[in-house]
Amino acid sequence: MIRFRRGTVTDAEMLSVFARRLFDEVFSPDNKASDMAVYMERAFSPDVQAQELADPARVCLIGEDEGVIASYALLRVGNSNPSVSGESPVEIERFYVDFPWHGTGAAQEMMVSVCDTARSLRGLTLWLGVWEQNKRAIRFYTKRGFVDVGSHPFMLGTDMQTDRVMAQALEPLPPIALQKVSLPEAFARFSDHWSPRVAGELNGQHVKLAKFHGAFLWHHHEHEDELFLVHRGSFRMEFRDSVVQLVAGDFLIVPRGVEHRPVADEEVEVVLFEPAGTLNTGNVRNERTIDDPLALDTGA
Repeated sequence: MIRFRRGTVTDAEMLSVFARRLFDEVFSPDNKASDMAVYMERAFSPDVQAQELADPARVCLIGEDEGVIASYALLRVGNSNPSVSGESPVEIERFYVDFPWHGTGAAQEMMVSVCDTARSLRGLTLWLGVWEQNKRAIRFYTKRGFVDVGSHPFMLGTDMQTDRVMAQALEPLPPIALQKVSLPEAFARFSDHWSPRVAGELNGQHVKLAKFHGAFLWHHHEHEDELFLVHRGSFRMEFRDSVVQLVAGDFLIVPRGVEHRPVADEEVEVVLFEPAGTLNTGNVRNERTIDDPLALDTGA
């Protein structure tokens, strides 16, 4: 079973190797080696991957099967094309599925995850460019509801090629504005610890609700600041050189890059504010990692 997660900057080297290999396998039979080499160096170097993963306008999705990467998609919010007329566009910049998973439904699963992610980003139009000679991919996108709306040029090394532009409308999520959230009621709907639920979003930020009990793991966030606001109870935020005690009504901002560990002797209810896509375990991945907090049942 493929499990999807958000990519982080720590995935740059892995994605560089994965994307370069798949691009070469798919397109090298029909293109000059020199053009392929120029493009792949410009598009798939580790530095470029790191820049894309750190870009707040982009979201990377990685599909893993028992820890092995099987698929990869890169979304870009707000980037449009003259042929795309729909509102709130989200571009699929890359959509790759490794060959061992062809014919297994992995591509369909990845596309479902892509659509769900685009909707969570408040996208109303999903679009992509696909090489006009890649008939297999065009058939797949057509089956998934995409419609050919035009074309745009694509430079592969020194070879000017043509991509078909394909788009589809997305079913909008219910509006989040003007919805009152009762914190006591929201916290009463779940009981598990260290599993933050998304209760709202604004300006690219998620408002999350979480219950802490016990000690979490030491971690840091490479690019995200986090705000912790105590709703009920108390906990301490441990740093390598200090400890901050927080009680109901207190909040604390942990800057990006600062290693920390929340510890709660008794159950505590906490509201978190952080950029959408922030991984709860930061630079660490283990059994406590929540890849998609939007998928957690809020009990509503």
